[in-house]
Amino acid sequence: MLDFNKNDFINNFNPFKRTAIVRHTFSRPMRELLNRGLLDNSTVLDYGTGRGTDCKFLEYSYQCNNIDAYGYDEYNEEYSGIYVFKRFYTNLTSIYMMNTVYSLETHKRLVDSFGKLAKNVYIAVRTDISSVKDTWRYIEEYDGYITPNGSFQRFYTEEMITKYFGKVTYIKSTTGYKLFKLED
Repeated sequence: MLDFNKNDFINNFNPFKRTAIVRHTFSRPMRELLNRGLLDNSTVLDYGTGRGTDCKFLEYSYQCNNIDAYGYDEYNEEYSGIYVFKRFYTNLTSIYMMNTVYSLETHKRLVDSFGKLAKNVYIAVRTDISSVKDTWRYIEEYDGYITPNGSFQRFYTEEMITKYFGKVTYIKSTTGYKLFKLED
């Protein structure tokens, strides 16, 4: 069983170092938004962009129709500039980032702030609870798991999505993730 020290976890928390993966193409949720034309002719803020792959592809890919893309990730120096908060976007995307937000208070603040940054808010969350390993430790107050490498993961059911995000419209639902739009 994984040893858990709450103070050590909070003081050393950096999801970027442990959860941001290297991609060579769009993430599946971002590809779904593009295939449906939901991001065409717009400004996009990719919030929690990780290594920035989706953001870079949005900006430079021939597949994208007139998309002005910006990324933000407080743990990645390349995308940590607060200048992105000085404008209003057509679309905000947050792909798998909310799975790594352990504090439910921070989670609520983020969800509340997304609508102030963009007209449309699209969020993708991991749902594949089957990937939880015996070495992961469930922390009830965070409603999620601490992994052996010190990262945090929350896997969402539809009930949890309603509880933590409010009213949503589902765009794509698979066994691995759910992609949805926040509604007012």
